Amino acid sequence: MQTDTQSPSPINKLDETLLHHIFTVNAQMDDEITSHTAPRALDTLRHLSQVNSWLRGIIIYSPSLWGSSINFNGLHCSNVKWRCEVLRRTGGASLDIYGEALSLSCFGFEDPNPEDDVFSFLASNWTRIRSLHLSIVCCPRLFSRLLRNQSLLATFRVPSTRMQSFVLSVHASEADAMFWKYRESLPNALATTYPIDSLTMERRSLEKPYGFPIIFSPMEFQILASSNLAVYAAPNFVLDIRSFSTSRLRSNLRALTITTSALVHEILDVLESTPLLESLHIYNLAQLHDSHEEIQRSPRKQKIDLHHLTSIYFPHVIEISAYTFILLNITPADMHNLIFSACETHSTSNAPDTDVISNLAHIISMYTKQSHQWLSSAAEMTLCMLPFELDIQLTGNGRAFVLEIGCIRREDVMVLCRAFNMPVFDRIEKVKYYMDESLTALDVTSYQIARTIHAISPTVKTLASSPRSLISLLSSLPDEFYEDGLAFRNLWQIDIHEVDCATAHDLITVRQLLEKRIAESPPIFAINIAIEEKQSMDCPQLLMLKDMLKDIRGLHVVRV
Repeated sequence: MQTDTQSPSPINKLDETLLHHIFTVNAQMDDEITSHTAPRALDTLRHLSQVNSWLRGIIIYSPSLWGSSINFNGLHCSNVKWRCEVLRRTGGASLDIYGEALSLSCFGFEDPNPEDDVFSFLASNWTRIRSLHLSIVCCPRLFSRLLRNQSLLATFRVPSTRMQSFVLSVHASEADAMFWKYRESLPNALATTYPIDSLTMERRSLEKPYGFPIIFSPMEFQILASSNLAVYAAPNFVLDIRSFSTSRLRSNLRALTITTSALVHEILDVLESTPLLESLHIYNLAQLHDSHEEIQRSPRKQKIDLHHLTSIYFPHVIEISAYTFILLNITPADMHNLIFSACETHSTSNAPDTDVISNLAHIISMYTKQSHQWLSSAAEMTLCMLPFELDIQLTGNGRAFVLEIGCIRREDVMVLCRAFNMPVFDRIEKVKYYMDESLTALDVTSYQIARTIHAISPTVKTLASSPRSLISLLSSLPDEFYEDGLAFRNLWQIDIHEVDCATAHDLITVRQLLEKRIAESPPIFAINIAIEEKQSMDCPQLLMLKDMLKDIRGLHVVRV
């Protein structure tokens, strides 16, 4: 950039209003929230203000620019003088505050100087805050002090008329804080939607879900009294769901995260009065108390139309009947961004009953038939038979349809499989297919699975599976699939996982099936034998399979 104030610079020819608009865009923190490598808005403003005296005057005397870029992750690394200067430049402007996995000790929480305490800053500027997105890492000792912080509790009792977005969480570890960040999805109109990652990290003990220590909020908690509030997510605060009864609040909500025990009809009442809702998250802390019988006795007259709802996230579902009842009674705008995970494995005596399975099948049918709503040209699908998992990830836009039922009877798996609406699979490019060994005696590899494979195989380019599942999958295809060239005609890569669990007979069968497929046209270009990091390269099954496939061109052994 031109830094010589005596020489004309092209940027000096721009209209001041246009420049201010450009600087406003630079001051937004969307990029740094979603990427660790993105430049911080505060740093961008600081550098721009040093280009020349004219730009410096515009930037320094624009409090709204500085107020919209308060990133504590950067400020706590700065010296006290710069920190104070940034806050001074905000003047009386509204504040957008962000901080990810913040350690309280970084902000002088143990320091006798209260002005360096992050919560003292919040207390001093509470009525100016427009957006608050903080995740705090707090050891048990500091957490006990946090509970006794009267300044913090007093702050939450004060109404904040400017507050539009309130996302605050306290975590026992940095890993928990980072997990919460990647799972918290915000409306597109207010922030960039975070990508949905694997559900692997969610398979945790229910005794300490997500590592959230609980703060019992005072009755006079006033966050929800803001008429402008559009985003609310505070997993540490136990709130009565009836706090959302204020109509002026509910009509403005765009994103709602519930971690509080509630009745199903209470949640549906809230949804009925949130016409602008875009994102609904109900975590496993929210115990839905309605019994199956109570739900059946209280049917609703008509479905709730939520024309803006594009993200539904129900991880760690326990009361499956209650959650399915919610899904069956709402009509979201987008039926391809649903996370429904009841993946805890218990004995089949706790498996869903016939009515619940029927409801789940109806949900699968209803949500998978909206193929016209899929905006991505490519997708990945995971299909597991036991425990049941249907996971469709839309490539590129972070959307996903995930349904996991860990505790399910074998005979109910086919009920769910038969509910698939085939048009939803016409853009699948990568398939992960796993079938539990106990299902081999069932008619799982019959017409329904063959029909599913036939529907998706023309577009599949990569197939990932275990030896036993691969046998089941390829064996289920009728001979005419091979004769007509319909069996994965675009397939160019096979990834074989879980080789260490295979028998010698499994590996021989895999070899035979691959030879049959390789003889077809076009040929498979790559076969990867995937080895987990903990698995030895001298695994007998691995050595045997490598020897069997050594004549195949493009064979690789890769670590995963």
